[in-house]
Amino acid sequence: MALNRRSRKNVVYGLDNSLQVMAPVPIVSVRDPLPQDTGVLGTIWTNTATDAYFVLTSVAAGASVWTAQATGSSTVASLTVTGGAGTVLTVNAGGNTSLGGTLAVAGATVLTGALTVNGNLIANADFDITSASAVSLTSTINAPEAILLSANGGVNETM
Repeated sequence: MALNRRSRKNVVYGLDNSLQVMAPVPIVSVRDPLPQDTGVLGTIWTNTATDAYFVLTSVAAGASVWTAQATGSSTVASLTVTGGAGTVLTVNAGGNTSLGGTLAVAGATVLTGALTVNGNLIANADFDITSASAVSLTSTINAPEAILLSANGGVNETM
């Protein structure tokens, strides 16, 4: 069932201006807005069931365009972050951050805190470990070659 709000703007009496336009009253519902749901441009629609909110940005051909707004988190199939010089992306989760799939990082990358890799860490270029503190390589498996350092690039490799 469509929700239709009056298209007249709310006005109040003010000290400096006899009639001041008020912001549209938000719509609170347990569903997302539909194109047939109408209101004044700028109306906020809040879906309390999903903690999502939308803003009525335009009406085209009799259909309302409700634009979903960014929240604290998002699920996307793909995310590309591009930018200029300086810091392009900072992830400050205040806790654990989990990334699934392949993470491709170009340029200098600073990881602060513990880095846990479940699976293989593959370096396809020069890989340097430099530390002003101790460097520990620890294996907790009871098996031959628990820690293995090898060179397998041809007949001229050295260790």
